[in-house]
Amino acid sequence: SGVARAAEVVFTIKNIGSITYTKSVSISQKAYGSAIDESRYHQDGSYLLLNQAVAGINPLNVVIVGDGYQKKDLQKSGKFERSARSACEAFFGVAPFSHFRDRFNVYMVAYESNDEGPGLGGAHDTYFKTWYKGGDDTYVNYQNGNAVNDVLRNNLGFDDNAFYRTVVILLVNTDANIGSTNYLSQTTGDVSVTGDGYATCSVAMLSAGTTGMGGLVRHEVGGHGFGRLGDEYANYTVQTVNDKHAVGFYRNIATDLTYWSNFTQAGYGADKVTYDVQLTDGVYRSTHESGIMWNNNGDFNAVSRQIIYERIIKQTEGF
Repeated sequence: SGVARAAEVVFTIKNIGSITYTKSVSISQKAYGSAIDESRYHQDGSYLLLNQAVAGINPLNVVIVGDGYQKKDLQKSGKFERSARSACEAFFGVAPFSHFRDRFNVYMVAYESNDEGPGLGGAHDTYFKTWYKGGDDTYVNYQNGNAVNDVLRNNLGFDDNAFYRTVVILLVNTDANIGSTNYLSQTTGDVSVTGDGYATCSVAMLSAGTTGMGGLVRHEVGGHGFGRLGDEYANYTVQTVNDKHAVGFYRNIATDLTYWSNFTQAGYGADKVTYDVQLTDGVYRSTHESGIMWNNNGDFNAVSRQIIYERIIKQTEGF
């Protein structure tokens, strides 16, 4: 209401030897400006630059947006901003991203939702209209298909070059264990130039409220979204892996035991590069039941680190 109110609180601590301590504290409260002071909130489409690339390179972009965050969550330094900053730090928390922080611009873009959190089995009235299946299924997706494109093209003014060099982190305001990644286009390209064969922007959707958010960021954003890596726990068919390799995806999965021979020849042991046959015959993974692409823990394995490293170099230096 903007009306001031005041009170005095008296604290007394007795029975400490023969001494009694008394302290009075006067408290005065008054609303700051109007009932809702817009200057204290992130407005729709406004953004903060959380990390800035150095000059002289072709920068990569990470764009962090949120869904299911209401007005109360969009205070400056509030819930959404804290989650976005945590996601940014998690992304750069492991190698090789930790070594190339100066090649990324990281944007936090705010949007208000009418409903809180994602819909279970169907979308709520949120900005991106995210929904998830529930139970043990970690799948999550969004129904507002043009929203991410509008964020990048209209709000941030990205051209094609910037658009295809972007990973979007869609933080969902929930503590449900959810995480999925998809891509906005599926056009093939010159692998030697693009570094991945996919001229596309990736969108990694994940829970912002779970204690495992850091692992989700590294798996979904760093692994799937940027690295184009495959899950090392999944049972892919030989045909699926071959199709993915044709456009530069899933290079941490193989159908040929010689695929990572350069690592074994360089002296990497079985804890870094292994050839465990999965339940699907003829498909191999590059680590043995460990690492970010296996269970979201630890580090990227040697094969995955090289793939990510190569893509960073190719995308920022043009070769």
